Amino acid sequence: MVFKSIGRRIVTCYQRREAFFATATLLLLGLIAYAPLMSKFGFYRDDWYMLWTGRAFGPPGIVDLFTFDRPFVGFVYSISYRLLGENPLSWQIYSFTIRAIGALAFLWLLRRLWPEHKLETTSAAIIFFIYPGFLQWANANTKSNHLTTLSLAILSICLTVAAFQTRKLRRKTIFASLALITAAGYWFLYEYMIGLEGLRIMVVALFIWREDSQSRKSALLRFLRMMLPYFILMALYVTWRLFVFQSGRAGVSVESAFEPYQLSLLRTVANRAIVLVEDIFETVVSAWAVPINSFTFNLKPAEFIITALLTLLAIGIFTIYTLSVLRGDLARRVDRNERDNFLSWVLIGAIAVVMTLAPVVVVGRDVRWDSGFDKYTLQASAGVALLLVGTISFLVKSRYRFVLIAFLIAIATATQYGNSARWSTFWDDQRELWWQLSWRAPSLKEGTVLLVEMPGERFFEDYEIWGPANLIYDPGEPTVRIQSEILSSSTLEKIRVGQTESWGLRDTVESSRSYLNSLILSRPERTSCWHAMDGDDPVFPGQTSPMLYSIIRLSQINQIDIDAPMTLPPEDIFGREPEHDWCYFFETASLEAQRSNWNRVVELGDRALSLGFKPIDRSEWLPFLKGFVMVGREADAEEMALWIRDNEVIRHRQCDYMNNGALPDSGRQAYFKAILCQ
Repeated sequence: MVFKSIGRRIVTCYQRREAFFATATLLLLGLIAYAPLMSKFGFYRDDWYMLWTGRAFGPPGIVDLFTFDRPFVGFVYSISYRLLGENPLSWQIYSFTIRAIGALAFLWLLRRLWPEHKLETTSAAIIFFIYPGFLQWANANTKSNHLTTLSLAILSICLTVAAFQTRKLRRKTIFASLALITAAGYWFLYEYMIGLEGLRIMVVALFIWREDSQSRKSALLRFLRMMLPYFILMALYVTWRLFVFQSGRAGVSVESAFEPYQLSLLRTVANRAIVLVEDIFETVVSAWAVPINSFTFNLKPAEFIITALLTLLAIGIFTIYTLSVLRGDLARRVDRNERDNFLSWVLIGAIAVVMTLAPVVVVGRDVRWDSGFDKYTLQASAGVALLLVGTISFLVKSRYRFVLIAFLIAIATATQYGNSARWSTFWDDQRELWWQLSWRAPSLKEGTVLLVEMPGERFFEDYEIWGPANLIYDPGEPTVRIQSEILSSSTLEKIRVGQTESWGLRDTVESSRSYLNSLILSRPERTSCWHAMDGDDPVFPGQTSPMLYSIIRLSQINQIDIDAPMTLPPEDIFGREPEHDWCYFFETASLEAQRSNWNRVVELGDRALSLGFKPIDRSEWLPFLKGFVMVGREADAEEMALWIRDNEVIRHRQCDYMNNGALPDSGRQAYFKAILCQ
């Protein structure tokens, strides 16, 4: 009886402080979804040219960087850069905080719209917060701007509601003014998110309809009076964006976006309508199946167990909140009027999804689960939350409603952890690239064009390579001394003919690259170290891609400046130097072999073996084998040759591409070839 009485008191306390526990549940589930691997994230994609610009030109340079396409983004970015600097974790915390503010604002908004539906409003806010369709959030440096835009839009709608519900003229004026300012703010940041005005329109219409449902004319007039300032401001913004501002970037240029309509209006409209339907399906439905299948279900067993535990924890917290605070809501019968009330959720959610995706589709973009284009689901996530929770609440009884919502939370949590693991691995791959290259290449000669073959996640743009390379080897300089390009089938011909081409980064940098100075870096599988490919005498990684064979002879190892002092990556960006494992010895021995310092190569080999280090990729014995051959340790050389010969694929590949003049002594070269190839 005592325990039962204590339990009742706890439940009563929970119920009285429901808003606090709803907020706590929302934030805890957000932390479970996003925080477990946050410290293992780094910089990605567009981050690199921003970081390079910050180092080269300072925060004012970041403002200039965006002047020609989205000038207001530059101001926000430069302020963030001043505050957060180049620490990856700081950007992650900042990005999460912005998203959490947006989620809390969304919960506040829903509670103003439907205060009697505690479970449903909390659930919708949770789904909005951890929605599994937006997968770019770990790219915090760049995507913090997108999250800022979304949160600003939600805050603006909240201010509109506050102005509507306030009777005091002074407060109403302040809230309405702030709502207009924040509305313009998010439009100027990312123009394609303007579709969130559909959510504002529906929210205002719902409030007015509830108060003036008996007089349609009165409700309409009141709605127009309420929305007129937004319509006027939006008209001014659209006029500026279409007819005054001239974008220097084709991707956001009005002329480029509407050129297809001029060429074939009916065909373009029909095509875009089909794409819009597909994007709606992907955003509302596929988001709960495709990402989890791509990332989470492919995790290693240990990571999958962690995912399962985190998912159970999330469900447990949601269950505790629901059963402790909202037990009565689950038990009560829902009358027909209340059930039909959820049709407003479905309607508002559906319109919000359509209107937020339409601007993206109209200008020729669409939602895709590759190449980072899932970012276009972000602004639709509020509509998705309303649509899904509204549909479940309309179709399903209260006691089963909780189960379905818990299932969605489980999918979202598992998806976001799998996504986190993917981004964490991608950062590990990048860190290993630049640390291993720093061990292999003390410096790179000016004009070097780096071409990189990555394992797993690949690079999309050249600045993902030249950005970090110049931050390491030429920090703070306003010119791009080290060039790069994406290694793909489209660049093969340029490499073959040694083409020289000009390129530019927005309006900030103009440069050129000559493929005569190409240096290929290859690591197609994580079982290998990074290989700086010598076109005259390549050491092929164990899983070399077929594409590499056609251009391998064009990789110029002499672009590595072997006489320069060693340059290490800055720790504030790339973290601490990794432990000196096998790859350290391989990279260092490869450098010493290029210097023809064979005694040092042998010394490194002996040291690695004494520490118990051995390669998984047997091709990486080759620089040590050459060292043993050159210093005359034939017994060791023959034993090592057997280790390599044990893999026929590697042996044949190395022997087929062997340079008979690679070693400076012809007799030693003949012996080397004999023990390895015959």
